[in-house]
Amino acid sequence: MRKFCAMVIGIALLLGGTITPTIAATPFSSSVKKEALVETCLELMLGQKIGKSGGAKFELPEAPVIEGKHSLAPVRSIANKLGGKVDYDKKTKQVTLTFGQIVIEMQVGKTECYVNGVRDLMSLAPQQKGKNGTVFVPVSFLSEVLGLETDLLPNGKILIRGKWKHGHDDKPSEPKELIDVAYKVLPKPALKTEWLEASLNKPTLLYGPAANLLEQPSAAALRRNVLVVERGWQGSTGYDIEVQSINVVDGELVVNVRLVNPAQGFFQASVMRYVYQVLLLPEGLPQINGWRLEASDGMLLNAQQLSPQVPYQLASEADVRWANLDEAGVAVRPTAEGKLLVVIKRGQVPSTGYGISLQALEQKAWGEIVARVAYSDPAAGSFQSAVICYPYVAFYIDPVYYGHDFRAILPEYSSGQLVTVPGTLKSNIDRSQRRLLIGYGSDLLVNPGIWADQLLLVAMRGYCPTGGYSITIESLVRGDGDNVYVKVGEEDPAPGAMVTMAITYPYHIVQVPIELTKCDFQYLPK
Repeated sequence: MRKFCAMVIGIALLLGGTITPTIAATPFSSSVKKEALVETCLELMLGQKIGKSGGAKFELPEAPVIEGKHSLAPVRSIANKLGGKVDYDKKTKQVTLTFGQIVIEMQVGKTECYVNGVRDLMSLAPQQKGKNGTVFVPVSFLSEVLGLETDLLPNGKILIRGKWKHGHDDKPSEPKELIDVAYKVLPKPALKTEWLEASLNKPTLLYGPAANLLEQPSAAALRRNVLVVERGWQGSTGYDIEVQSINVVDGELVVNVRLVNPAQGFFQASVMRYVYQVLLLPEGLPQINGWRLEASDGMLLNAQQLSPQVPYQLASEADVRWANLDEAGVAVRPTAEGKLLVVIKRGQVPSTGYGISLQALEQKAWGEIVARVAYSDPAAGSFQSAVICYPYVAFYIDPVYYGHDFRAILPEYSSGQLVTVPGTLKSNIDRSQRRLLIGYGSDLLVNPGIWADQLLLVAMRGYCPTGGYSITIESLVRGDGDNVYVKVGEEDPAPGAMVTMAITYPYHIVQVPIELTKCDFQYLPK
């Protein structure tokens, strides 16, 4: 099936192109007058995914159902049409509904809930239905809390009518910052097949380096981040998704799209297509703390809050043979189960006893994830098998992070962790300038002994007029890419101190930790 899908992707994927105006900031007021009443007229139909709000049709992810005496409907769709906001915690399965001053907290499978912090009981617990796990709630419960009327007609129609108080603020709220974001639609770029095979199959946004998301990014996009707006797999031609506008509202990226469906009565080819658009956004966007994908009728398609801490699940027995374990770094691959497998590799080590562990997984910016790791080395004098090993740590995260730029931040090596080499540099080595020198002990030292085959780092202070001057490598700090910054401490003789009246060239030698052997060393800027 995957091979078939891969064949048709290149034939059937279609994209258009447009350019919107440039970035412009326009504040607008989101204030609500005291005791403002919102007129509500919502129509639903049992067994049908099409509803009406104020006479305008909208689409639900799943059709309303009836259980016993209770009619249930998708909570996010209904709450949005009633003017509310929905937050859902996948881990705890808690649903939080906010309607102006009214806050409702409920949990899937539990009848206990809280309305503005006061405990209440629902007649029927929220449930998850459908292949995407859509959360359903009793319509009558929402209506009761908001003071609305609900009627279930004999033909299966559900009516929600009335007025509810949308706010009680005496003063208008602070105006929101609205930024209209320019964008450019890229012409028909192909997504990487590994994402298509593990896609979420629902409207979503992906953001990250073009090289991570696209098969053959153009020269204009190669060194840029791209935004992929997706509708998912569709069973025929005639389906499309078209971006109407992109805004940043109080740090939240809001993408409005038009969903195009096949016209009735027109022939459509029965072929699986993955429907999406790829956009270039301008540089220098403000900090993004979340995103929303909305249809042109206002229906919320998907949303995500960008938490600094990225949840993950360790993979104890992951198949990582594809990850080239002999090279230190990060490897990412979607799985057939719809997860994202991340492997952080320490690289080749000479014996057992070496390890690596994940300390934290953080989202520094949208499209960038940093993994903080710790290394463990065998204790001095401990017995270890002289066999080459490849330590790594592997874990699963949500596939929505596919395309993000992953970086592993190694721990800082302090003076207490660095091994000082008590050797003497060879006389032919120039020590007159302040510089760093990397080399093997056999090339650097007089009588290297046990250090002959070890990679060493030398920090030289250069010319000093007397004795009493010194230099010490205090720590090694991993930077971007393969850069390692060397922090040094320097001491000068105290005024009036007795010193050797001779020119000196102080230096300090340490052993380079094995995981840093292929890095570039430079002085840490002051």
